[in-house]
Amino acid sequence: MSLIRKEKILKEEAALTEEELTVPEEPGIVKKKSVVTPDYCSLCKGGTKKVTYKDVSILKRFISRRGRIIPASRSGLCSKHQRQVARAIKVARILALLPFVSEE
Repeated sequence: MSLIRKEKILKEEAALTEEELTVPEEPGIVKKKSVVTPDYCSLCKGGTKKVTYKDVSILKRFISRRGRIIPASRSGLCSKHQRQVARAIKVARILALLPFVSEE
C-alpha cells in the first residue's frame, strides 16, 4: 500500500468513535443493557398478603411506560404475588382504573 493510502486510512479510523470501532460478537445480535432485579419479593418484604385491583398505586409500579405488565424476572416478585398483580392489573384495566395502553 502506498503511504498516502495508509495515512488516509489512519485518519478515517481516528475520526471514528470507540462504539463504531467495536464489532458485535455475532453479526446481527445486539447486546441489551442489563437490568438490575431485586433479590427479594418487595410485596413479601412489605407484608402484603393479597393484592387487589383497588391498590392502583401499587399496581402502577408493575406496569411499563407502554402499559405492559412487567415480568417477574424484572420486577423481582415471587410467583404468588406476580399472579396476583397480573390478575389485579387486568381487573383494574376493565374497571378503567388503569389504562390498557399509554398515552405517549
